[in-house]
Amino acid sequence: MKKEIITGLDIGSTKVRVVIAERLDRKKFRLLGAGEAPCDGLMKGEVVNIISTSEAIKLALKEAERTAEIEAENIVTGVSGENINSIRSRNYVNITNDDGVVTVDDLKRLKADLRNISFSKDMMILHILHEEFFVDRQGSVSKPLGIACSRLEAANYIVMASSDSIQNIRKATKKAGYEVNDLKLQSLASASAVLEPAEKDLGVLLIDLGSGTTNVLTYHNNAIRFSRVFGIGGHRVSLDIKEFLSVVAEDAERLKVEFGYATETSIVKDELIQINGVGPRPSTKIPTSLLTQIIKSRLLELFKLINTELEKADVKNKIRTGVVITGGGALMKGITDLAEQVFGLPARMGLPVEEYFDGELRNLAQPEYASLLGLLLPVEEDFIATDDEEEKPAKKPGGFWGGKRDPKTKKGGTDKKKGKFGDFLKKVKNQFDDL
Repeated sequence: MKKEIITGLDIGSTKVRVVIAERLDRKKFRLLGAGEAPCDGLMKGEVVNIISTSEAIKLALKEAERTAEIEAENIVTGVSGENINSIRSRNYVNITNDDGVVTVDDLKRLKADLRNISFSKDMMILHILHEEFFVDRQGSVSKPLGIACSRLEAANYIVMASSDSIQNIRKATKKAGYEVNDLKLQSLASASAVLEPAEKDLGVLLIDLGSGTTNVLTYHNNAIRFSRVFGIGGHRVSLDIKEFLSVVAEDAERLKVEFGYATETSIVKDELIQINGVGPRPSTKIPTSLLTQIIKSRLLELFKLINTELEKADVKNKIRTGVVITGGGALMKGITDLAEQVFGLPARMGLPVEEYFDGELRNLAQPEYASLLGLLLPVEEDFIATDDEEEKPAKKPGGFWGGKRDPKTKKGGTDKKKGKFGDFLKKVKNQFDDL
């Protein structure tokens, strides 16, 4: 039997990352190879230089093909940027088959009906995500397949992106010698890789803190309630360090990664850090606390902005389990502490759920690869199960991360804060079991 190969292509503001995998089951993959290349062709998540972006895509894909010893197929690309928009819409179909029950074709008709609607000529639909189903104008049902009724109605969350932005992604990939087969919202990809079912059910806030953008998503009752892309990311923090300390870009990035903290309370030791001189200006030293103040200022602004938007959208009160931070910014020391201070909720680092992946690429078991690995996974709401396609529970081999996982890190994509986070989740679940 021919292997089913799927390729994740994550085009970031500073790097292009690729993973090639073999699909073993609906949510089970064997990772075969990976590639990475620096990229300077994007700004705030959107392609602004086709040539340099295509070169980075080509390098990353070729490296992945070399390590996987197989050609890339079925390329799924992540989409981000401030052009992302979302709306809610309701539609219905009449059930006309002889049996009078909801079939797979009826569910497909619901989506086809929405795709025929012109919401905006400048935007294209990325995802149609069903929030709730209603039968015969009565109460909601989560799984309508097989239910007897005469009318099926759906409340939908529709994610759209700029047509030009999508076209530029396709152009850059084609210029590299490849074709994009599918597109997925980056935050949705990250959510697929790191969130637990109970979190999606009870309510969770996902923050994917990237270099050029921060992608935000909330779930409640297993449906997306809010999604937004903010044009602030880790690169903006590096620029702040560069401007405030008058250092070159490379030194600013190094200082952030090696010595940076998100809060003063997280500092282990307020030691002096050497700042390299530039030209006639000699080297000097600054305390870690000063660097932390620079970093905290920007992250605090970002988190407060997110919190304000959540409250405006009236979804903050639906976040009952906590905050999950992923992306490269999740590696910033003290980032979960800052999130807990701003949002007033428990927070944890989001790592890819190990049961989904098998293979030897252990270096991908990090938050900055969450969206890349999530590109391999199906969008839950896009999957229509039939009698022959029932979801099977993922097996739990010794696995992809083997014994290399940090002993403080619990299974299933959490860090040392999971103890507090898990206790809180259980407490909330007990209180809201009958919701």
